[in-house]
Amino acid sequence: DEVALSRRYFPSGAAWGDPDETKQSTEQSEVLDLSGPAACPTPSCSIAVESAGFDDGNACSFTVDSTVVYTCPTSARGFNLLVLDADDCSTVDQQRFDTWNNAAASAAMQEYVEGLAPGALVLVAVKDATSTAAQPELTAELRSAMADAFGTQELANLGWRESYAAILVKDCPPPLDEERKARYAGPANTNFGPTMTEWRWQASN
Repeated sequence: DEVALSRRYFPSGAAWGDPDETKQSTEQSEVLDLSGPAACPTPSCSIAVESAGFDDGNACSFTVDSTVVYTCPTSARGFNLLVLDADDCSTVDQQRFDTWNNAAASAAMQEYVEGLAPGALVLVAVKDATSTAAQPELTAELRSAMADAFGTQELANLGWRESYAAILVKDCPPPLDEERKARYAGPANTNFGPTMTEWRWQASN
């Protein structure tokens, strides 16, 4: 079946909620092909990711099936990544890349993302900031690598001390959910549930 929905997807016939008007994204109508290739798994659990930049709470967390599985410590500035097994939602890997004033960390994150296996379920939450105000450390190469690997859109415009959360599957765009919030606009929150008609599968070229 194909279902026409906005870019941030909601369950058919259910009121998941209206898109946040303060989101830094442009909603657009798309047609979802829900069959999907075999390499693109549908997570078996419900997932919530919260990100708060320095001026909006300075925190981040990952929740699986209503249980907080990781709360970012004080030192977790930058990008926090949690890789899950899509079948049972157990934690496969956890990484942090402090790209603030550190272009080498952007290069390391790019290498890590490019090395992930197709179908890897990746949760992303930013804490504090990912760059200085001038933003030279959050490289164009990393932004491009994330777009190529996951189909991210909001990351391309992520600015200083902004909040960013995403639920992604490697080589299976678009994101299951992705949100960026401007500085002072509050935390970014993303959600996924296994019964939600979320996907628009795209062929990877």
